[in-house]
Amino acid sequence: MTATGRRRLRLIAVALTVVAAIGASLAWAAFETSLFMSDLADEPLGTPAEGEALRGRFEAAHGGLDRWRARAWVELRWSGRVHSTLARGTFGVEAEAVDLTLRFDPRDRTPMTLRLVSGDQTVEGPVAEQPPGLRMLAASIRHLFELPFAMTTADVVHSMPPVDGAPRVFMSWGEAAPQMETDQYILWLDGDDRVDRFQATVRAVAPFVVADAAFEGWIEREGLRLPAAAKVANEPGGPPIHEWTLDEMTLGPAR
Repeated sequence: MTATGRRRLRLIAVALTVVAAIGASLAWAAFETSLFMSDLADEPLGTPAEGEALRGRFEAAHGGLDRWRARAWVELRWSGRVHSTLARGTFGVEAEAVDLTLRFDPRDRTPMTLRLVSGDQTVEGPVAEQPPGLRMLAASIRHLFELPFAMTTADVVHSMPPVDGAPRVFMSWGEAAPQMETDQYILWLDGDDRVDRFQATVRAVAPFVVADAAFEGWIEREGLRLPAAAKVANEPGGPPIHEWTLDEMTLGPAR
């Protein structure tokens, strides 16, 4: 190899090293720092009092937080489709089609359990004993359908300007501004004050990720109402990353 050729290869190697370093830096910045952090509070927020009033309305429309938490346990069974290959890997499921059953105490005084069937994969037992992906799946789908009651812990609550006549409420924790360890939510209410759509940051995946979830229909048991189906996309109206139909909702005895 000539001296000119060796110099050219060294220059290429240096260039590739620089590009790799820049790429690694950008990936680190995107996934591990606040440089590209999404912000759902990027439009004017209303007052906390108006936000709390909206929270009270949607909790009541779904049957009431006290009535939900009064149950010793709740069992929900879904048939789902995880369309995204990346999402299947993240959740640790083998196939696109997933049958999932969760039983949990709304007050979390007893362990949550699951039964999952996906392709040749069958898993059953306490969620806490499962691999990280299945733990994330269980927590995510429970939160998705329990959302009208799960948001009771949010301590930052504001109304937002309606969109197409639909009231909206902004919810987060600590402060409204985006934070690396805290998610932001925007909930849309339908004409009966039920939550029929929401957007949420997903800091656990990456600082810039925003999920858009839409509900269809309602299942009611003893005055409690949960979505009959849900689709989750990464943008409004986008193709679903995963979607779920609530096939059964069983309520345990009152405490």
